[in-house]
Amino acid sequence: MGQPIDPDYSKKYYQKNKERLNKQNKANYKQHRKRYLHQKWVHSLRTKYNLTEQDYNDMLKLQSYRCGICRKFNKGGNVHGKLSHFHVDHDHVTGKIRGLLCTGCNIRLGWYDKCQKRIESYLKDN
Repeated sequence: MGQPIDPDYSKKYYQKNKERLNKQNKANYKQHRKRYLHQKWVHSLRTKYNLTEQDYNDMLKLQSYRCGICRKFNKGGNVHGKLSHFHVDHDHVTGKIRGLLCTGCNIRLGWYDKCQKRIESYLKDN
């Protein structure tokens, strides 16, 4: 029948081999960094927005590879060693996807959404 399974085997193995495993994991990450980052991004698209990579690329092409607000060009790829992607803009209440935005416009739009009533009141009063 075999030996009974030790529920703490993984913890014990990790503790015993911690240094070697961490070194190995670090080397694997360094060697395959771009692939890991890309997989993380694809997973994020799926879990946060229910989008496939193809859906994202279709949206990007539809926007002519430009930010939906400032029209900054970004065809993706590698910028300063990082994968460069537009942010998926969505309504935080309904979850409806509005388009793709550069980092600057995404931050400003988020800030505007939070402060919209105060901004409109200020502009109306002054």
